[in-house]
Amino acid sequence: PRQLELDPNASDAEKHWKHWKKTFDNFLVSFTDQPNDVQKLAALTNHLSHTVYPYMSSCTTYATAMAALTEIYVKPKNEIYSRHCLLSRQQQEGESVDEYMHALDVLSKECTFEDVVAAVYRDEYVRDSFIRGLKSSDIRQRLLEECTNRNTTFTKARTLELSVKNSQLIGNNSIINAI
Repeated sequence: PRQLELDPNASDAEKHWKHWKKTFDNFLVSFTDQPNDVQKLAALTNHLSHTVYPYMSSCTTYATAMAALTEIYVKPKNEIYSRHCLLSRQQQEGESVDEYMHALDVLSKECTFEDVVAAVYRDEYVRDSFIRGLKSSDIRQRLLEECTNRNTTFTKARTLELSVKNSQLIGNNSIINAI
């Protein structure tokens, strides 16, 4: 494989990292004698650029080095936003049906779909629709930060909405008291 020269903040860093990692794994298994951990770590180090090396320079095993690199290149996914992207994706002008279906397949991989019963799927879909349909972008943003299920989402949204109203009342009372 080529030397890894990749900015962790690049928009396609994860895609390039996964491809590079796969080619590096293939490189390691191509040896007739399987390399030990020290040899794997040395091979990894030799295939990293001077800008990538510092991310794993303090690692003493191959596994911890790969975990450190994976952590910087693979960012946590926001399931709700990923599903929104999938649901709102439409065929682009000049895009073939094959290309469109491929784009949907790629987007669906970010959605962390799992085997679930209908009730769980229903709750997740209602949660996602609830968040997508909110008028307040501030509340939507807060919910996208951390909402695991329908009840938590609704409770948090209700609390945020009430705090906005209370804040407005406090502001209005301050004006009245100043007069």
